[in-house]
Amino acid sequence: LEKKLHDDLDTNSLVTLLGDMVKAPSISGDEKPAVDVLASWLDKAGFDVTIEDAAPGRPNLVVSHGKGASEGGEGQTLLLTGHSDTVPIGEGWSRNPYGGEIDGDKLYGRGSCDMKAGLAGMALTMLGIRRAMPDLKGKLVFAACVDEEMNGLGTQAAIKAGLTADWAVIGEPTELQPIRACKGDCYFEVEIRGVAAHAGSPDEGVNAIGAAATAIRIAEAHDRELRHHRHNLLGSPTMSVGTITGGMIVSAVPDRCSVWIDRRLLPHESGESALESFRAMLDRDMDRREGLSHQVALRMELPPSEVAENHPLVQAVARAGRDSGGPNVAVGGWGAASDGGYLMRDAKIPTVLFGPGSITGQAHRPDEYVSIEQTIVATKTYLTLAARALTSGLK
Repeated sequence: LEKKLHDDLDTNSLVTLLGDMVKAPSISGDEKPAVDVLASWLDKAGFDVTIEDAAPGRPNLVVSHGKGASEGGEGQTLLLTGHSDTVPIGEGWSRNPYGGEIDGDKLYGRGSCDMKAGLAGMALTMLGIRRAMPDLKGKLVFAACVDEEMNGLGTQAAIKAGLTADWAVIGEPTELQPIRACKGDCYFEVEIRGVAAHAGSPDEGVNAIGAAATAIRIAEAHDRELRHHRHNLLGSPTMSVGTITGGMIVSAVPDRCSVWIDRRLLPHESGESALESFRAMLDRDMDRREGLSHQVALRMELPPSEVAENHPLVQAVARAGRDSGGPNVAVGGWGAASDGGYLMRDAKIPTVLFGPGSITGQAHRPDEYVSIEQTIVATKTYLTLAARALTSGLK
């Protein structure tokens, strides 16, 4: 069965679908053009495509084959999923970011690596499994969700709408390495209030930007403390000041300033626990001058995730990758965050990442590209995993 699935894989269709998706922009907030391409392909392939907006004009896409236990089926449910949105183009490109240009083994364009290659491979997997296994034991689900690059609205909305499974694989660009643990991410906003005054008499005011500099130094000190905590796969949690906004005009003492901080989380942490730790340092060390106040709030949280190394899904993905032509590499961890945090925390679905391309070497960069050969190997891996999971289960 697995050999037939691999032999029947239409690699030309895979590359064409990937190229068409890359040519359709899908920057976070406007994912519909690329989702429409994917929906049209799946519709022509004979699937009943479900489209539900996670937010107005921002469609999640779901298709399935077979029946899960809750629908009277005998087997379990495998979810193949990923995000349809991309980061903005940015500067420095030498190629058309929406050209889908092929040069040797590389297909170029924004989102090619992160992560339209994974989505295309999963779409071809749905078709291959349906053709080879019309009477499936269990259920195979494919979901393409919006907004992962921003706030995770897509996967959170899909879970609220009933998306569930026994196991999940996200096709993020992991260089064909199974990833069982991911850092989480959250954003803190520190808001500081001072007293406005004319810059000719600055002593009559309280400078909020000056106080923000103190808050930044406290954040840097907290980051140094965090580096003493380590995870065997993920390293340390971190804090990084990302933006600062304040002041009205240069000739006035600013009475407001806002500092935004990125805080990466280890699997035992939550956004709230990280916030309380940082708030305690702020409350202890901030300037106490009259007229000066501060508050800090959690503005976004993407949870961390971790699956045990001996979990059947972790071992099954690793075996499927090796047996499908992938590298013989150890299971690893990911310093970036993913929608797997929502799947594990909110839907209780064990989740592993596996896909073509490099998150550090190719994604979010000018001239983003993905290896066509890696995309083919990833697709064969999804086919192998699905065939095994939905016949004898994962053991």
